[in-house]
Amino acid sequence: MSIPTQYDTIIIGSGQGGTPLARALALANHKTALIEREHIGGCCVNDGCTPTKTMIASGRVAYLAKRGRMYGVQMANTSGSIEGDNGNEVVIDMKKIRQRKRDIVDSFRTGGEKRLRDAGVDVIMGEASFVDAKTMVIMDGRNGNERVVRGDRIVINTGCRPGKVILDGLERVPNERVLDSTSIMELGEVPRHLVVVGGGYIGVEFGQLFRRLGARVTVLQRGKQLLPREDKELADMLLEIFRDDGIEVMLETTPVEIENASEDVFNVAVETRQGREAVKGATHILFASGRVPNTERLNAAAAGVKMDKRGYVVTNEFLETSSPSIYAMGDVKGPPSFTHISYDDFRVLRPTLLGSTSADERLSIRDRIVPYVAYTDPQFGHVGLHEDEARERFPGRKILTAQMPMGYVARALETDETRGAMKAVVDGETGQILGFTCLGVEGGEIMSIVQTAMMGNLHYQKLQDAVAFSQLFSTTNLSNLLLILLMANLIRHRPFLTGALTIVTVSSAVAYLTKRRLNQSCPTIAITEIPKASACRNLIETPCEANTPTPWGVTKSTLLSSWSGGDKVYWVPSFVAVQAEVPVSQLSQYGLFSHDGVDQKDDAHILSKNLVAAFIDARDTGLETSVLDRDVPPLSFTPSSRLFGRPSKMGAFMLGTWDAESGINVRPSDLPSDASKPVTEFGPNEEAVRNGSAVDTAGAVMYWMFPKALVEGVDKAASYGLPWRLMDGGFQEFIVERVSDEKARVTYVTIECTNLHPLGQQQRDFKMLPWLLYEAHVLYAQILWSKTLRRLQRSQTTLE
Repeated sequence: MSIPTQYDTIIIGSGQGGTPLARALALANHKTALIEREHIGGCCVNDGCTPTKTMIASGRVAYLAKRGRMYGVQMANTSGSIEGDNGNEVVIDMKKIRQRKRDIVDSFRTGGEKRLRDAGVDVIMGEASFVDAKTMVIMDGRNGNERVVRGDRIVINTGCRPGKVILDGLERVPNERVLDSTSIMELGEVPRHLVVVGGGYIGVEFGQLFRRLGARVTVLQRGKQLLPREDKELADMLLEIFRDDGIEVMLETTPVEIENASEDVFNVAVETRQGREAVKGATHILFASGRVPNTERLNAAAAGVKMDKRGYVVTNEFLETSSPSIYAMGDVKGPPSFTHISYDDFRVLRPTLLGSTSADERLSIRDRIVPYVAYTDPQFGHVGLHEDEARERFPGRKILTAQMPMGYVARALETDETRGAMKAVVDGETGQILGFTCLGVEGGEIMSIVQTAMMGNLHYQKLQDAVAFSQLFSTTNLSNLLLILLMANLIRHRPFLTGALTIVTVSSAVAYLTKRRLNQSCPTIAITEIPKASACRNLIETPCEANTPTPWGVTKSTLLSSWSGGDKVYWVPSFVAVQAEVPVSQLSQYGLFSHDGVDQKDDAHILSKNLVAAFIDARDTGLETSVLDRDVPPLSFTPSSRLFGRPSKMGAFMLGTWDAESGINVRPSDLPSDASKPVTEFGPNEEAVRNGSAVDTAGAVMYWMFPKALVEGVDKAASYGLPWRLMDGGFQEFIVERVSDEKARVTYVTIECTNLHPLGQQQRDFKMLPWLLYEAHVLYAQILWSKTLRRLQRSQTTLE
């Protein structure tokens, strides 16, 4: 063994904590060595933050380009391109995206190495392992040379990497199609169908990125929600956003085997709550379900460094290991694994290693506030405690929460970026902000403002009262959100007001129903009374047999939204429809009732556009069209259909849903599993046909999708007493029913609804104010129905 070189400090790994620490020590005239086995910069620069956010920026540009018409910007069509949601076409050059990523990473990498050498750091390339607590041997993988170094102090900063995956049959898939969070960024082409295993931060970022670049994406998530550590309400909003974007998400799903693998495609067998299923036609699979520490070749035991059962280095709050004068920082010491945590470890460790602080004054990582952002679009930013964590940590304390949809943010409306919501958690006694989450455009930037207030222990009203520039995503909306907290606190400390509003709640519900029964001027609004004790939330397992003033019970399949009053739960849907009889032969030319036609069209929204054409053709050729009488609904709505467990033999299936404002197309396979209580009897229609089912038994698929999380977002905001604005949401859809061998019935349906009631209000802090507006709801519903009827009557001659 060669004579070792002696250093004051040796740092193993050049990640986001190790690099600035090495520079700081060297600039303070400490002889410092930095050992790196691959590239300067660690995971963040080479495999994490920098390359992923660079590629996500390309995906964002593709997304905006495809939405150009919404902003009045038209792009010329280009051959060989993918079709945008609004008729735009965008060409994706994956090789250029990859090269742009490589160039930026290389600039970060070379710049970082230059700054280290300029500071006087001895940069040693190779892989280090302990000989003892002071000595390390370094193997240079490029030439096989060994070098021995000794250090008075050693800092372990070796980071993590994607974990190995074990899945039956995976060996039958070509290696270049089995991806992790590093290799996926080296693809030279967009996958046709990317299956993402894992719905955590890595999975959601890459899933949305490649969907925007044109891939079909299926996310398999073992848990009951995406981002399992996050607030469920906001995680469910993200799920709805993903499905709006055409991403297939399967919750409570575990991959078990690769089946029918060839050079081009394979199937992924999965276990779901319903049993074994298959995700068919995958071309690539990304495993985004976990990372492991880089410690297996460190020989840490030789230095007396203790590790946990997963291989992470165990440290105390001062980043000391079990071996004196050996420290650990960054991901290698275990979660939370973020770049900014690594950098904060540098902040904590620097004065200790420089000797500028006494033992009693050492900095600690205890109780530090941990912010983070998932770079989905919109961003998912969080800091501090979630609501359930706050209630668990402070039992018996008054915990206030407020939630507000991004649709209430002026800047979000101006930029048409209204998806998502923000939520604050506050100690009701001290006014201290305990936690904040923002799922919204620039959610990370908004979160950072709240983090600053939390670090300064500001009362939430201080942040609310701040004079801030108005045209920002973060200012006026934060003020309004915290105003909700103020109102919640007001109600909490005035029991008489709570009692008065409770009386208003019950009386308002009775008055509302009484007026509804007496006033039939709005016949398409159906009020259904359902006893609270009945299990009516899961329509598939327990169809609701409920009283209804309409003769055909539409509310049995369209339970849109609810509120509580007395011992009842009330649901309010509203719809109108126009029908046309169309020859089956005419529909076949659009790929309907044709196995080959469905097989050839991967995106269901293309089929929905064909239905539009079929409907217009029916009108133009003089075939019968009429506004449906409310007593003669489409067969899909009747209790005898397969929606309620009995075969209808009608072959009705829904091929696409969109709303006029956002133009979002939704695949039937992307139905939300819990957000809007969908009713479905099969999976994707394409699968029903491909599996050889007769088309006339392909099954009815009916669901209700409202834009911009209206039902969940607006109601929850209202439940906190936001200054109320009457809002309505709606969608349009076409349903095709094969009524005979020669004829099919095409039904154009428009659904609209106002919501002035809180969902899950028993969990809210302030929950009574919306009851004061029920009479306004009745009046507004009548006006809305009149407008809708006029529009539908015009649509017989102007539908385009």
